[in-house]
Amino acid sequence: DVVGEVEFTAEMPAVRFASSGNIVAGAGEAVVPISVVNLKAIDVRVYQVYEGNMLQFFQGNDLDEGSKLRSVARPVAERRVELGMESEGQWAHYGLDLDQITQREPGAIYRLELHFRPSYSLYPCTADIADPAPFAPNPDQFGPYYSEPWSVPGYTYSERDNPCHVSYYTPGRKATKNVLISDVGLVVKSGGDTWHAYVSDLPSGQATAGAEVAFFNYQGQPMGSARSNAQGKVSVALDGTPFMAVATVGRQKAYVKLERGASLSLSAFDVGGEHVEDGVQAMLYTERGIWHPGDSIHLDAILDDRPNPLPADHPLVLNVFSPQGQLVLRKVHLRGDQTLFNLGFAVAADAPTGTYRAELVIGSKTFTKSLPVE
Repeated sequence: DVVGEVEFTAEMPAVRFASSGNIVAGAGEAVVPISVVNLKAIDVRVYQVYEGNMLQFFQGNDLDEGSKLRSVARPVAERRVELGMESEGQWAHYGLDLDQITQREPGAIYRLELHFRPSYSLYPCTADIADPAPFAPNPDQFGPYYSEPWSVPGYTYSERDNPCHVSYYTPGRKATKNVLISDVGLVVKSGGDTWHAYVSDLPSGQATAGAEVAFFNYQGQPMGSARSNAQGKVSVALDGTPFMAVATVGRQKAYVKLERGASLSLSAFDVGGEHVEDGVQAMLYTERGIWHPGDSIHLDAILDDRPNPLPADHPLVLNVFSPQGQLVLRKVHLRGDQTLFNLGFAVAADAPTGTYRAELVIGSKTFTKSLPVE
């Protein structure tokens, strides 16, 4: 027989948001999921970033950040939320109903702060802990000071992780999240001087027609705007790079920050494409990516000259160069009336290995493709 001792440590009181999303429906239920352990209640404090201050807010923040809130927001609500005993000793999940705390204003951002006091704790302590004096934020003075642990009377650094001491219950334990009240989805893409926006209804996923999309520079000055078509698309030519795009549908809004570095990373994808110029376009392609001496290379071309059709007797010249840069093959095809051209050829059995280069010359334009032979 083996006899041993197992010690189970109680979970320390904590609260957190259960999802990373930042958008709450503008209509219907407005429930934010939270998770709690060893707490029978929490304090919820709400700051509102007003619609007219959005551009200033995004100058220093992303949607989920809260720097320099004093410039753009004010505290609008605070409420104690009773949770019961379900979280004693284990994580429990709840839905925080915003409509029970504050009135939703479409187009606004609300910063939610979840706090807890010693008297809310379900952690097994041998003595009760008196609650520190409650902090009521001054709308004209609130700032980083109130997140510092020494703002709690009786704070002792060595007891900061002891749930049975007042030093554990500092403002630094709070959970924070920004939520935007909106049913409007907005995706923005850039293409040279033209910016494309796509507006959709988030609950249904359908494209939204008639939405106004406006672009602003960093100083908040309008650069251009348009309304979405039946496919929810807007295309606007702008002089310079915008800082923010704002989509408006009724009273609801969506915001997308467009400054350099704010776009989604595309480094894992081949999205470079080709810069298409006016005139004749052609693409060379093959059936595979590598060949051996003696193989046949099935090289084909697709030709597009619809903007300015070539004469039927216009020559299409194929030049193939060896790895040493020597011309080893030259073929001339006539334009005719086809779109696809078979330019295939055979590699000699004793041909040197390396990367061959195929060039298709059409007038003043040349299209190339590498052909590895190993």
